[in-house]
Amino acid sequence: MIGARSVVAAACIAGALVACTLTRPLDYLTSGAADGGVEAGPGGGLDGEAPAAEPVAEGQFSPKNLVQDADNLFWSNADGAIMTAPKRGGEARKIVAVPAGTAITWLAADRGAGGDLFVIAGAAVQRVPKAGGALTLVEDDVPAPRALAVDDDAIFVVHAELNATERGFLARYARDGTKRALLSIEGDDPAAVALHGDSVFWAGNTIEYGAIFELPKSAPDDAGGAAVIHRGPGIDDSVYADTPEAFVVDDEAIYFNEADVTFRLPRAAGSTPAIVFEPPEGVNPVAFAYDGANLYVADQREKGSVIRIPKGGGAPLAIVSNLPAPTSIAVDASAVYVAVQGSGLSPDGAVLRIAK
Repeated sequence: MIGARSVVAAACIAGALVACTLTRPLDYLTSGAADGGVEAGPGGGLDGEAPAAEPVAEGQFSPKNLVQDADNLFWSNADGAIMTAPKRGGEARKIVAVPAGTAITWLAADRGAGGDLFVIAGAAVQRVPKAGGALTLVEDDVPAPRALAVDDDAIFVVHAELNATERGFLARYARDGTKRALLSIEGDDPAAVALHGDSVFWAGNTIEYGAIFELPKSAPDDAGGAAVIHRGPGIDDSVYADTPEAFVVDDEAIYFNEADVTFRLPRAAGSTPAIVFEPPEGVNPVAFAYDGANLYVADQREKGSVIRIPKGGGAPLAIVSNLPAPTSIAVDASAVYVAVQGSGLSPDGAVLRIAK
């Protein structure tokens, strides 16, 4: 592993839901400054005016699972509500609420203006129109679903292994839950799934090592044995994406978190995984988003940050800091969006927008 890298920030308004451009190395991420503030360091960083973390929605109860379509954001609250608000500002509204005591662990949104949200609630995948309506059961295979990805034709669901008799798997379903096709092989123990182009990718295990698997999205049932396997060329280059919220693919590479460290694995055969970001002690990466050029990591601390990392590696920059416990993140061409928990005890969380 490489050593901790310095990142960049400037002073923020303490306790407020605003943040600032990073104009100095963020030594507090490496030195553990007692007050979470910025310590002295060499200059450099971003030019121009400091971007404000503008509220998209306030008064939310521990918001998380932040996702998007072209115009809107969607998230879940700890009270079971699934919410939405326009990216550019406007009133937040409730789409639906899950039954009391049911945990929402995943959201995925159709890309277009209409369509549905797909929700992992409790031990089942449900769907609900973005415009609002009732939840409809999609599938509740055993063991319980852990993560999913959706396109215009199908959904791809990771079911996490529970024990030796309830093994995990990756399956494709029609959007209504029919036409189930098993894509992984027994023992894969899938942990994360992503779609790119005509392929589906998932993180799992072979008998000997962890790897990333790739199949055509249209692959037939039981096709897992023919999957392309992505891993490093050496015996120590086993890879395993253990954070389903931090797993993305582009034309060149696969990006994933393993034990809080962010890696880049080129898709070319024989490539070696490289560390893109190794967080300093105390930093708690919970998820990342990707815009084609940079990764944006949400640091889930009481005074957390959003850290930007060039996709090929380089100096990380904390673009905002002193956020009250970021939980999830999304990004588009113009802005970064982050859900912050607040105290977690009352509706004092928020969804924020940071202009690029």
